[in-house]
Amino acid sequence: MTTYRPTRGDAKRFLRDLIPGKTYYSITECAQPWGSEHIVQEWVFKETRMFGPKSGHMTATAVLSNYGPIYDTRPQTLSASREQHLPDATKCVPSQRQKAGAR
Repeated sequence: MTTYRPTRGDAKRFLRDLIPGKTYYSITECAQPWGSEHIVQEWVFKETRMFGPKSGHMTATAVLSNYGPIYDTRPQTLSASREQHLPDATKCVPSQRQKAGAR
């Protein structure tokens, strides 16, 4: 498993080693009400004539600098933190009003 870090040297190495059509992966942390989760994002790059390899509207170097580190194989295990983000009690609807409003 090759890891490309968001540094200038790894950006050059990533552009040199990049294979158009191959899937690359990054890990992003998402804060959810029940706790933080780590999700795996998939990136598939296509070769363009003007800006080099792109995935959607982002170039390969932009993906690496914004979402890096980038992996060439899918990560197997994710160490998810168990930090809890509890809901705001002032914005919750009590269950009695919820049932009455549904009718």
